[in-house]
Amino acid sequence: MASFAGPRSSGSVALACALLVSPVLIGARQAPGSLHEQLQRVGRYVHDYERAFAAIVAQEAYRQRSRVTDGTETTRELASEIALVRADDEWMVFRDVYEVDGRPVRDRDGRLAGLFLQGSGDALPRASRIADESARYNLGPIPRTLNTPTQVLRYLRPETQSRSSFKLEGRRVLNDRDLVVISFTERGKPRLIYTRDDAPASGRVWVEPESGAIVRTELRLSSEGTSVVLLVDFSLEPKLGMWVPERMTESYEVATRGSHGASGGRLRSSPVQVEATATYSDYRRFTVETKTIIR
Repeated sequence: MASFAGPRSSGSVALACALLVSPVLIGARQAPGSLHEQLQRVGRYVHDYERAFAAIVAQEAYRQRSRVTDGTETTRELASEIALVRADDEWMVFRDVYEVDGRPVRDRDGRLAGLFLQGSGDALPRASRIADESARYNLGPIPRTLNTPTQVLRYLRPETQSRSSFKLEGRRVLNDRDLVVISFTERGKPRLIYTRDDAPASGRVWVEPESGAIVRTELRLSSEGTSVVLLVDFSLEPKLGMWVPERMTESYEVATRGSHGASGGRLRSSPVQVEATATYSDYRRFTVETKTIIR
């Protein structure tokens, strides 16, 4: 069965003393141009964006539904805090679940933000353990940690764009905004999202052509009978002066393997569908910087 996993790092985290000033994320107005020009703008935008968003925590309301084609259905609602942190030139999103189906599973105490603000040397490994622990609340038969709203940005960094092929699909209007759509297909190895069969990712981004600002992302991945679609809509947060994830929708189709019955015959399990929607609110800023300790 497929397993989808994001990056891991052994870096340590320390508190930076000053508040982070938001970069110019909306960008200077420029005329739309070729695919090459658009990718340059997107790359600059993502470079600045990740350095700003790495100082942000938010609340996440996450509703999941698992449905088997025989009619069995399960739902779950999670309330969490999320944080994006940079470690060893990689960006990691941590999710800390504090409520499941309206019942507290721990105190709502801002544990992630507090962890990094304390500046302890083991903050990053502890945050990773928290995220792995929280992942057990996800519905469905596959383990996954890619259900984070910034996954597609990893393919658009200036240093990783060469790993994918891109295509300019043309103009689109979304929420009264005139945008360009760029599609991508991953070519480079190792893949940015680990799967046991080395499956390549693909997707699309909706971009403001003059600034490179990313308004919507779509990620698609198929591995060992499991297909994933991850769609994220961004909105402009006035308090921060930057685009932030507003809503993430997921769709998983899992073709479960059959098993052998008591008589030795092959029993076919019903495929499983997992659908989920996460919404984000209460964005706030703190500042961390990371460094690797060589022992």
